[in-house]
Amino acid sequence: MPRSKQQRQKAPARAGKLRSGSAVMMLGGADPALQPYRAHWSMGIYSGESSKTRHLDVPAGKRLVIEFVTISAVLPKRQHTVVTFYVRSSPTLQTPYWFHPRISEPREGSRRSHGLSLCTRIYVDPGSRMEVTAARGPSTSSDALVRVSVSGYLADVP
Repeated sequence: MPRSKQQRQKAPARAGKLRSGSAVMMLGGADPALQPYRAHWSMGIYSGESSKTRHLDVPAGKRLVIEFVTISAVLPKRQHTVVTFYVRSSPTLQTPYWFHPRISEPREGSRRSHGLSLCTRIYVDPGSRMEVTAARGPSTSSDALVRVSVSGYLADVP
């Protein structure tokens, strides 16, 4: 028999288990070493530009673990996009992760919607920087919009 809303609200979360209450995975339990994390970037790539970059710095003493990536883009016809996460652990060492959104909504007219949602596991070490670059091609005519969302958690690192 299904539980009532009141019973569901009173039920304690199980320690250390992931539960899905919405589109974002929520950490259950009381593990103070894990803090939920999410970020969102909206990148307008204007006519004549081929890419845009945003970045985030992971604080000392924390490791960022990205578990879910969502990308949506609106591009002119015949253009494609690739979103690359560059995890920089030093000025000369970087690890790239490439994501290729596909056409998700064919539209009439001069624009197309592209999208991607993916479970993943990307680790960004304490004190490191992650750059998120949205690039498009083959042409740079007209404006484009790329939105990137990530979710996961920050873990304490001794």
